[in-house]
Amino acid sequence: MANISLRLSLIKGFILILALVSQIAIAQQKKKKSAVTPSGNAIEISTLELRLTMYDYFRGFARKVTEAADSIMYFSDDFRIDNQALFWKMNTIPVA
Repeated sequence: MANISLRLSLIKGFILILALVSQIAIAQQKKKKSAVTPSGNAIEISTLELRLTMYDYFRGFARKVTEAADSIMYFSDDFRIDNQALFWKMNTIPVA
């Protein structure tokens, strides 16, 4: 019987912690920060929106670099060029 009440207490505590963490996360997402675009316009963007935008950009960027590097390696007969293209391909995301 004591074992069941201990489990219920642990479950209640876990649910409480989960609820607090989710509320903090929601509050953080709603915070808007000002940013200036390259054209000089000011915009309001949340951290989550910025993260998603950057993720989409880097995914497309990495895909284009991968395709270009694969094309270079396919048409090249020089192993040094192949190595440089492979190096370029491997370092796309860290450089970006």
